[in-house]
Amino acid sequence: MKPNSILKSRLITKNQPSRFVFSRFINQRSQNYYGLQRKIELDRQEKEYQAQLEEMSSKPLVHPLKLYRDILREHNKQFKLSNPMFKKLGDEYVKLEFKRHSVIDNPLHIVGFITKWQDYLFTISNGEWKNGTLSEDMLNKMSKEQVGQLYELMKASKEL
Repeated sequence: MKPNSILKSRLITKNQPSRFVFSRFINQRSQNYYGLQRKIELDRQEKEYQAQLEEMSSKPLVHPLKLYRDILREHNKQFKLSNPMFKKLGDEYVKLEFKRHSVIDNPLHIVGFITKWQDYLFTISNGEWKNGTLSEDMLNKMSKEQVGQLYELMKASKEL
């Protein structure tokens, strides 16, 4: 018996579709489904990216060196007399972060970095840091490295 005749006999037996045809049909459907799911996910990520760009472009950005100086001045104002250890810890952290991000070339990362530090400066200067909390949504958006840094910062602040 030739291979083609075997295939034909398997496909047409008692006017019922074979398992092979049915499984092939299901496989095609699942590939279409997962391809559609991937497309939806990529569209969602693109929308989030565009929203981030719009949010970042709506705020005027401060030059990084001026922002750095303003943050250190605000630390000096807020913590010099009340808690010098917090000032020292905050200054070291700010210096380290600005040094780490001085070599970044991606404009989106630079704008995001400056925007978040501007928000921090605003929070510190208004005294909102005293009763500030971190939402679960913000925590979920952080990378594992950022969560690790936050944990280290929390441990260091509790030692003070």
